[in-house]
Amino acid sequence: MVAALTLIGMAGSARAVETDVLMRDPSTIVKVGDTYWVYGTGKGVRQYSSTDRVHWTYRGAALTSTPAWVTTSTGNTNGDAWAPDIHYFSHKWHLYYSYSSIGTNKSGIGVATNDKGLDPTAWVDQGPVVLSTGTDYNALDPCIFEDRRHHVWLSFGSYFSGIKLMQIDAKTGKPAGSAPIYTIAEHPQAPGNSVEASAVYFHKGYYYLFVNWDNCLAGDASNYNIRVGRSKSVTGPYVDEDGVDMVKGGGSLFLGSVTNKHDGQPYDDEVGPGHAGILHDKDGDWLSCHYEWAKDRDGKTTVNVLPLTWDVDGWPRTSR
Repeated sequence: MVAALTLIGMAGSARAVETDVLMRDPSTIVKVGDTYWVYGTGKGVRQYSSTDRVHWTYRGAALTSTPAWVTTSTGNTNGDAWAPDIHYFSHKWHLYYSYSSIGTNKSGIGVATNDKGLDPTAWVDQGPVVLSTGTDYNALDPCIFEDRRHHVWLSFGSYFSGIKLMQIDAKTGKPAGSAPIYTIAEHPQAPGNSVEASAVYFHKGYYYLFVNWDNCLAGDASNYNIRVGRSKSVTGPYVDEDGVDMVKGGGSLFLGSVTNKHDGQPYDDEVGPGHAGILHDKDGDWLSCHYEWAKDRDGKTTVNVLPLTWDVDGWPRTSR
């Protein structure tokens, strides 16, 4: 682990921070009492807890063994669960996760539940939610959230035919009957369609859709970046600041690689921010994401937490 570079302050002096979590694809950070939790890619979904959003303790794998459906449906045999997300509804926590192998859409999203708070040993797998074998989309990178009427939705997708959205039955945590699948974002260079890692957040009348464009896992060559659009309706259309539909290649640049130093700290060795999540806390709104270390650190990936503000037109802003 590495030491945090800059501590977060309270509102009015909020600062960006590089945490001590070496992990890719962080979930939305959630808070229970005075404890924060974050989940990420790794064997059985990696779990971490913290009391200050900066220093984190590893709490083991959420899934103690690879669910039986994974090998049968996705062919994944190494036990790595990818890009989880978490949300509380129907009186329990729901942890969504995905299994696949790089470059294929033989993938699946599953869900585990926990009715003992966030006891890291109490997760119970509930099986697959959506599979993409034989489809034109990819069941990866789940984002679970509620709309303003407390209906539950799942956005997902990586490459192939873009970002998808479907309604979830709150009682089962799985698709609501014959729920339609909506397309809400595509990359402008489809069919390459290098778009993934969606996150949807409701703020003052709009649903904001954050997605990643381009490529990660490339060290200092990573051009991963976070784009954003918004919609009055949860199903879209999501448009960027220029009014371009995200299904038609729209997406305003929200966060790219760090190219300058901040207060003398070597942030310029971090590239490729990915997997946005938003935490509303007592001292304001915070954006979580990962950055890849481009120089001298073997391409490791660190979870970062950045202050999030909203401009006069309602668009989200963040900075190092």
